[in-house]
Amino acid sequence: MKTLTYTRPVHERASFLTANFLASLAMSVALSGEAQAEQTSFDLNYNALQIMPTSLPSRLDLPFDTQVTTAEILRTYMPSFESTATDHLKSLIASVEAASAGYDAVVHSAWIKPAARPTEMTIAQIYDWIDATPNQNHAIGRYQIIPATLKRLVRKSGLPLSSKYSEITQDFLADMLLEEAGYRRFLSGSLSQGEFMNKLARIWAGLPSSNGRSYYHGISGNRAVMSRKRFDQTMTAIFSSGAQSKQVSELLRF
Repeated sequence: MKTLTYTRPVHERASFLTANFLASLAMSVALSGEAQAEQTSFDLNYNALQIMPTSLPSRLDLPFDTQVTTAEILRTYMPSFESTATDHLKSLIASVEAASAGYDAVVHSAWIKPAARPTEMTIAQIYDWIDATPNQNHAIGRYQIIPATLKRLVRKSGLPLSSKYSEITQDFLADMLLEEAGYRRFLSGSLSQGEFMNKLARIWAGLPSSNGRSYYHGISGNRAVMSRKRFDQTMTAIFSSGAQSKQVSELLRF
């Protein structure tokens, strides 16, 4: 199994990752020798994360802004799916948002679809499609992320616009949304399951709120596509498994 290591500059707090951490990850891939010189993109498994010791050597030959100093994260190079509670939660969300189209889903109401599959497009190309097709809906990908949210998450994460809207990129953006919904607090027990479900429903229109309807019911054709009872039962099944105990250490600190 190929691995790659993210390391943080010495001036950063251990609990904080800067917006350009993906650039640091890319640098780590190049330094590890696992990437070819002509390679312009790479994939990461954003769920396989372990805290590493702080005693790895520095790379003083690198510019300060990309200097590899303290080992912080170890990730597998190839993605794995459906192995953790987080994966199952994201699959639940995808089941009400993208159905069988998965990562290549485009909102049905968009009468002008992209020229290529979403996973084959860069973020910049998706932006171009959005700009070229005004006055229609543009939710895209497995998690049906809308333009305003996509642009905000891309800015927040530091993802380059040349990044492919790949399965890994989409899962990464979904992880950010889970964090914004209070995922860490839910896992630690400071946010109830019902409260967390309501926060998820505010992000994804296909999920039901506590009254059984989508928060966005009737807006652009939105509706909840599962009952609140089924939503609650599925969440309970996911997080009553042993996988739950693995999640806190796997979450990124955005």
